[in-house]
Amino acid sequence: MELTTMSELDASWWQRAKPMYMNAFGNHGGKTEQVIRRMFERKLAFFHVVHEQGEAYGMAFSSISSDRKVLVIDYLTVDVSRRGRGDGSAFVHALMEWGRAQGLQAVIIEVESDPSPDNEARIRFWEQCGFAITEYVHHYIWVPEPYRAMVAKLDSRADLPFEDGQKLFRYITNFHRKAYAR
Repeated sequence: MELTTMSELDASWWQRAKPMYMNAFGNHGGKTEQVIRRMFERKLAFFHVVHEQGEAYGMAFSSISSDRKVLVIDYLTVDVSRRGRGDGSAFVHALMEWGRAQGLQAVIIEVESDPSPDNEARIRFWEQCGFAITEYVHHYIWVPEPYRAMVAKLDSRADLPFEDGQKLFRYITNFHRKAYAR
């Protein structure tokens, strides 16, 4: 497994990763390509691709908070053919190591909180990767699904409110606000 991280939306890697993104998020809450491009024009995001011998099998978008404490994973997916083999967990751990190398204290993601088999499976996946779910349920005004924050510490000396999902969600909503601003 090799992780390539870019601060620009490299056209070649994006063409290889876009089918995975569209399959996972295209019909379910994914950002439009216009919004994705704007994130990179504004220097808000990183594009991560995991691959073997140039063949992409996973991708993620992330952002580093303005206080340089938190890595927010916006989207992460691995190709359907690679699921259930540990490739997704290895990808998450590689992102966590990348975050540590950036001097960050934590990684935060949001997960849908409605009790469904798919949502519960996603939560279990993130828990197996070392994330803890918070109790706070966030309701966006523009999407019907409620969300919860999940967090993984990268630094044992971190001074973040790890149990306070509402405060952690500020990192996520700050990123979204900047990404969607016109």
